[in-house]
Amino acid sequence: MIQPRFTFHGYRFLEITGIDKALPLTAVKGEVISSIHELASAYATSNAKVNKLWENITWSTFANFLSIPTGEMTYARGHYDSMYGRIESSWEKKGDKYHYRFVVPANTSATLYLPAVTLEQVKEKDRPTGLSEAVTFRTVADGKVVLELQSGCYEFVVE
Repeated sequence: MIQPRFTFHGYRFLEITGIDKALPLTAVKGEVISSIHELASAYATSNAKVNKLWENITWSTFANFLSIPTGEMTYARGHYDSMYGRIESSWEKKGDKYHYRFVVPANTSATLYLPAVTLEQVKEKDRPTGLSEAVTFRTVADGKVVLELQSGCYEFVVE
């Protein structure tokens, strides 16, 4: 398997050279890398073209949303004004730790994926994660600690 370790690039076409004969299509696999693991919305109409447009929009969201601290960036912040209220997400690198801040609007919840291989690497402010009634530990999968957050403001540190 050919897989970059420190970078990723979107592509539409792929050329494999240096082999004697072409590989069968079943031997080549593309993988989508995304911070979105499931859609929180749905849309359908009686018009197949509009449905295809929606599918293309959601696919490009999956394929282009990757929130991983990399390179020279030391922080990122963003928000979205949803019909439920403002959703906020930010991270900042301080030394060898990453500080994350999230705001989940009232009457909603969020699934959070933090880059850590154990729950012990994640602190909620200055205390171990999971001691708050509003934060539920779900699992560790694919190098990420998965938490469910109820409405509120949260600060996490990943060591």
